[in-house]
Amino acid sequence: LVRVFNNNSFEDGGRFYRGWWQEIPKEFRKHITIDGKQTVEVDYSAMHFRILYAEEGINIGNDDPYIVEGYKDQRKLIKIALNIILNAGTKETAINAIYFNNKPAISKKTAKYIYKALEDKHPNIKKYFGSGRGIKLQFKDSQIAEQVMLNLARSNIVCLPVHDSFIVRLSHQIDLHEEMDKAFKDIVGVDSKKKAT
Repeated sequence: LVRVFNNNSFEDGGRFYRGWWQEIPKEFRKHITIDGKQTVEVDYSAMHFRILYAEEGINIGNDDPYIVEGYKDQRKLIKIALNIILNAGTKETAINAIYFNNKPAISKKTAKYIYKALEDKHPNIKKYFGSGRGIKLQFKDSQIAEQVMLNLARSNIVCLPVHDSFIVRLSHQIDLHEEMDKAFKDIVGVDSKKKAT
């Protein structure tokens, strides 16, 4: 694995890359074995949004940031849009990226509506929209990943990171959950939410 930092800073980016398992389609990762044993992949839910809300002193608990009025049946589209908005440097760049990056295509007018709907849904963190904040959030998620992997390695447990999810042998799933909870609480200060994929 190689950590990739951005903007000539050790506080931007820092995610782990070049693992072959990161390069294959998600649906094939469930077939990975470790020492011939079945694996499980556990994913943090809405990680960057939990981090942002925590920075504002808010624990969102079980709330799903991707469920937005008027788009309840389009969670995948909203998830993509919200991540674009956090990574884009300006509002206009974010709207254009939402417009251009969705298949099937949506209109620019719809992209603007989505941006506004997300501002309405997330007033406490909308100041980060179109701010390029995503690269700072990647640094935090890379710190969490580092802690999870190192703590599991000390127990001789192989852990394959995929940014905000981790693959371990099925028999180590409980250990993984414990380390993911601990790392998130240590670094972010609130409880995490996870799901097995």
